[in-house]
Amino acid sequence: MKNLFVTLIFLSTILFSVDADHLLLTGISIRPSDAEMFIVTNPTSSSIDLTDYYISDATSTNKYYYNLPSGQNYWSGIPNDFIVRFPATSLAPGDSLTVSLSDSADFRNFYDYNADLVVSEDFLNASSDGSTTIGPIIGLADDKECLVLFYWDGISPTVMDVDYFIWGDDSYASAKTTADGYPYNDTPIDQQQFIRSYANSIVVDSLYRRIDINEDAEVITNGNGITGHDETSENLASNWEIVPLFELIPGCIDVNAINYNSEANLDDGSCIIDIPMINAGLYDGQIVTLIGVMVDYFDVTVYNGPHSLTLEDANGYRIEISIWPDDWDIPNSPEAYLITPPFEKYLIKATGVVDEYEGEKQIGVTGPDFFEVIDFIDPNGDFVADPSITKAKISPAPFVVIPTLGEVIEYSYEYPADSRVVIRIFDLAGRFVTTLRDDYLGSEGGTQGVVEKPIWDGRDHLGGIVAPGTYIIHLEASNFQTGKTTTDTAPIVVGVRF
Repeated sequence: MKNLFVTLIFLSTILFSVDADHLLLTGISIRPSDAEMFIVTNPTSSSIDLTDYYISDATSTNKYYYNLPSGQNYWSGIPNDFIVRFPATSLAPGDSLTVSLSDSADFRNFYDYNADLVVSEDFLNASSDGSTTIGPIIGLADDKECLVLFYWDGISPTVMDVDYFIWGDDSYASAKTTADGYPYNDTPIDQQQFIRSYANSIVVDSLYRRIDINEDAEVITNGNGITGHDETSENLASNWEIVPLFELIPGCIDVNAINYNSEANLDDGSCIIDIPMINAGLYDGQIVTLIGVMVDYFDVTVYNGPHSLTLEDANGYRIEISIWPDDWDIPNSPEAYLITPPFEKYLIKATGVVDEYEGEKQIGVTGPDFFEVIDFIDPNGDFVADPSITKAKISPAPFVVIPTLGEVIEYSYEYPADSRVVIRIFDLAGRFVTTLRDDYLGSEGGTQGVVEKPIWDGRDHLGGIVAPGTYIIHLEASNFQTGKTTTDTAPIVVGVRF
């Protein structure tokens, strides 16, 4: 896809008419960083020696490119800026040069071909004393900037504009005047026609492409340009278009994330990081988002510490969430219910910075905006009314669980109206292991029904993982008005991993 758009760029430049009489900027890419480049085209019928040609985006801080002949106030010194001289080369009629603002390797990785020239590798400093005029992190701003192609023979007291391009607004526009020693006044800045930025659209339409090589509406007399034009007068909004450099596919681009999308090329902030990856130290000091069930809370504020919440993922891996009272006073907030036992009722999405305390990873969350309840988990399952039920029934599925792997076993059960429902686990010798539920159900309205997807995690009443073997899940439903009791049992196998 990237090569297709690049091909279209070149087609649009070489198929122009040859009426223009000087070099032109015909394409400018402003994002992403690895794709930043500009294209210079020779639309004339003769080769053009580029030795005395320069290009710059340094039009800020009251230091302008056109002051270069004076040797003063021409170089901004800003790390992102550059004012450079082309290397000794010629551009044939109808030919174009693609010039990269990233390094050659990054450019090739993005476009799958080599740039003709690279600013930081091939261009010369504009200064006469050899000092650098190439910032260490050169790049074009997404929202607004200026790019100027100009000519200076090294002797004349003035430069000559060759092509001039501004986007976003006129913040970085410039206008030479007779007071600066130039023969004519440029178009006043507030009258210059810039092309607007599309930095926030749904496609990465960061490629500005010339569609009118004749510079329609440009003033062609009494200008400071190389052929007498006023290059600052061109109506860029009508002579250029904005096209997508590549189609934007939002998604998670982190290969270590649970929801990594190999087709995505724009990180939309949706990445969910696995707790083991965080515990392994892969995200130290970084902002991550994770999902887990809140299984515990400890108030460390009494010891001048944070609120400490524990999240557990589907595989049983845990991590601490630390929230300082100054950031979020949970006990006195509408979210106070989160730290009220019993826990394991809420599925949480939390975003924060990975830190470490006493060798254990933790996530620092700075407020409720970064802590979201995405689901309520009823440990007793989901109820479905069914008035035809007359006796208790319990159905585990599957029948095998390996709790050491964090597995849980789901089961469903049904009970008649107005019953005390007790669900217990016993071993084959009849010894009590744990109680999963003991509640009066259906006391209001005489409801009865099926409860689906409650779970047992393979632990006893003390929280320890039971030994491998066969266990019995036992359901007892007793009508507290009639005294009628019905029961049902089913086997559950607790396994081990070999």
